[in-house]
Amino acid sequence: MSITALILDATLSPISEDIEILSDVDFGVAEKLAIDSASNGVRCCIQWRRSNDTQMAYWGPRGASITPHWYAKPGRPAQLGQGRRLNVYLDANTIGAAQLIGAGNLSEGLRRAVLAYQ
Repeated sequence: MSITALILDATLSPISEDIEILSDVDFGVAEKLAIDSASNGVRCCIQWRRSNDTQMAYWGPRGASITPHWYAKPGRPAQLGQGRRLNVYLDANTIGAAQLIGAGNLSEGLRRAVLAYQ
């Protein structure tokens, strides 16, 4: 059994070569690459695959997850004129589609989708 990881950008396109993971919990090399990419302004995540059963998921500070943990440059998001924070309830398909539309940013994806609808 082997595990490999990739660093993906906000559009879920690979920005690294395969990274060999030596143990189930040793993602140090992949995490360092993701943190370095984020510090250079590239929003990214770590996706891993296991060869024997083709299982695929994401990796973040809390371990394996079915959703990506996004590494990004720290800082407050840009302010929107006349914008305000809202809580909305969305199904998984809508969340996934909005994240794709917004290059990994759910709010941006929702804004773009509404703009395209108008």
